[in-house]
Amino acid sequence: EALSAFAKGKTDLVKRSLVQQVKPKELHTGTEHAASSDETKKMRDGLSHYPLSLEIGGRNLLKAWHAGVMLVTGSDAGNTLVLHGPTVEREVELWVAAGIPPEVALEGATFNAAKLLRADRRIGTIEKGKEASLIVVDGNPLQDVHALSALSNVLLKGERVRRTELFDQT
Repeated sequence: EALSAFAKGKTDLVKRSLVQQVKPKELHTGTEHAASSDETKKMRDGLSHYPLSLEIGGRNLLKAWHAGVMLVTGSDAGNTLVLHGPTVEREVELWVAAGIPPEVALEGATFNAAKLLRADRRIGTIEKGKEASLIVVDGNPLQDVHALSALSNVLLKGERVRRTELFDQT
């Protein structure tokens, strides 16, 4: 999605509400400028020759899931238009749009990710004795996956993270 948007000089991905809430304004404007500037035009033109397709990616993801492959989210954060933080929720949305059941997509972002990292004894599920690092959302992502973008609280090891204070420290 990000490579296709970048090839077209579109910056809608950094204009998403959750991205706007959790990233400094300077990062938004800098990313938007870089993604549509003359300096990156040659790179964007080169990418436009590749068959980048969410539909193909979605079909391949479904095939892998039907074949029994353990699905794990990965954001590619750090690439153009893919900012650290609010990227996994977008990937989960794309998985569900491709036909992956919401509970499978959420498991790919939580338990499966922790298991792959061999950290499932500490994180990945909500259980007594595990780190209480989680997001609390307004709504039920099993019914509407877009609820993942409606953060009401963030906890890191049981302590509430005050997001506004994070920007004050930069």
